[in-house]
Amino acid sequence: MSGRKEMILQGLRSVRCAALELLRQLAEYDDEGQEIIAKTVDISRVIKMLSSNHGPIRHASVSLLFVLSRSQFLCDEIGAVAGENGYWEPLLNHLVEGTEEMRMEMANYLGEIVLGPESKTYVAEKASLDLIQMVHTGNSLSRNAAFKALKQISCYHPNAKTLVEDGIIIIMVEEMFTRTIHNEPMNSKTEASAILANILESGQELEDFQVNVHGDTMSSDYIAYNVIYQIKNSTPDELNINLIRILLCLMKFPKASATIVSVIKETEASYNLIELINTPNEYLGVVSIKLLITLSVFMGHTLSTRLCKTRGQPESLIQNPTEITRITEKDAVSVNFLAKLPHQNLTLNLALVNRLTTTLYDHQILLLARTYNFTSVLTELLAKSYTDEVHKLSAIGLENLSKQSINLSRSPQMAKTKILKFFIFQKCISTKSSKGEEFSLCPIHRGVCSSQDTFCLLDAKADERLLACLDHENVEVVKAALSALCTLLDDNVDVDKSVSLLCEKHAIQHVLNVVKEHREEALWQKSFWVIERFLLKGGDKSASDISQDRLLPSTLVSAFHHGDECTRQMAEKILRSLNKMPTLSNTFTIQLSGYAYALCSNVYTFKDDVVD
Repeated sequence: MSGRKEMILQGLRSVRCAALELLRQLAEYDDEGQEIIAKTVDISRVIKMLSSNHGPIRHASVSLLFVLSRSQFLCDEIGAVAGENGYWEPLLNHLVEGTEEMRMEMANYLGEIVLGPESKTYVAEKASLDLIQMVHTGNSLSRNAAFKALKQISCYHPNAKTLVEDGIIIIMVEEMFTRTIHNEPMNSKTEASAILANILESGQELEDFQVNVHGDTMSSDYIAYNVIYQIKNSTPDELNINLIRILLCLMKFPKASATIVSVIKETEASYNLIELINTPNEYLGVVSIKLLITLSVFMGHTLSTRLCKTRGQPESLIQNPTEITRITEKDAVSVNFLAKLPHQNLTLNLALVNRLTTTLYDHQILLLARTYNFTSVLTELLAKSYTDEVHKLSAIGLENLSKQSINLSRSPQMAKTKILKFFIFQKCISTKSSKGEEFSLCPIHRGVCSSQDTFCLLDAKADERLLACLDHENVEVVKAALSALCTLLDDNVDVDKSVSLLCEKHAIQHVLNVVKEHREEALWQKSFWVIERFLLKGGDKSASDISQDRLLPSTLVSAFHHGDECTRQMAEKILRSLNKMPTLSNTFTIQLSGYAYALCSNVYTFKDDVVD
């Protein structure tokens, strides 16, 4: 009779195993199947099977629960049912005493399931030591599962004490800095750094906690250097986030904070942090700014200077009010960061002013620029012995302002009386309105102009300062100054009169000197564009000055043969205008820029006439 009973029980067990396996397959390969299971299967019955004496049933129930836990709804339900009914004990027993495969599945399950606060505490007390051991000695799959479980457990800050006592910090530090396992499917540094960040954020007193056998502590230089060294653009976003979270915690330790400030100040680390502000991952940008805010107390001027030297900064920290639909956390921390930086830092203040000059279409910004006479302020900065960065930013600001002059300059009939209160530059033409009011017309912008109201560079005498900047050694300053001067030669203005005025100030000599002193292609293009303008509009005097420059033809030929398409076309136009187009001594020909030229063994001769 007992044998028959055993057969019946064995049959029932087989049926249960088969049913559990069928449900697992249905849930794994069909989203609709998960919905059906959620509505029809009693999850508590499946969880009870974890305590079955029959191994295959325990294994099948764990496998099913693991697959179901991928569904957020079922994951919450499984965690709630297990916690309410005290079913964690059998599951954790499998983690501690089971086979390697069973332990891995249990750890995977713990990493996927949503644990309530009480469950997290219970699991931490019972399983953390075994999970830490799995990280340290297990294979790649077991390590991955254990990392996920520990990551969830460590998110609950009251568990930090238990985890620390079980030795998790030493293992996580080892994973982050010294241990390397090749061909592992996961990034163990990312997982370990997340767990360490969770523990540090719990508020545990860990400043003097020993992290390795060499006696290093959490506040030692060893930790600070290794964390900072790993923060860079090429590092995965999640790892960068965790590393910055760790630094934010370490900044609360006096000894560690001193080391962090010193290392970031003396290395490229500050630039790395600033570059992370504009990363597509918004949360990474937020934590980067939070760390910069913390550092600003100790190195505000350094951060201000380096912020201005980073492409796209600091203007990206300021959003256009008309483009903001809602204020994000990044918007809030960005403004806070700017507020924390030194208010007396000229480079930063000038960069912020430049940001305003790009949004003059906004009425409030335009009024601000007029009220504080941005044109005169920026012109004055060009004359002072400030840093190259200040000169560059001043020139960029003047370029932005000057682009608006043609739109803001008005005819005498439209001009308001208040315009007459402002200084009018010397080389203006005097005229009268129908009411007998006298106005001064700008020869370049063809209307009533002033440095304050229309941002006219001539009225502010900024053109003279910009021409002086063309002799600067810093190519970025030269490029910015030349770009600003180019606004006075744009098609929208009176180019004839502009060239005439600039000729009187020997502008072409400055531009020719730029071509001679600098080899940057972008700067050559701007210079060639200006030279072409002077050849077209400057008459015989400009043509004579340009043709007498002995080094220009060879520079143009070099640009013609080695520059990009735009540079070649510009060089070709100038060479033809000067009748200096090179002829080549061999018969080998190529089609270039729409013209056929002979190519020889790099031997060029210059003739007075062009040979087609």
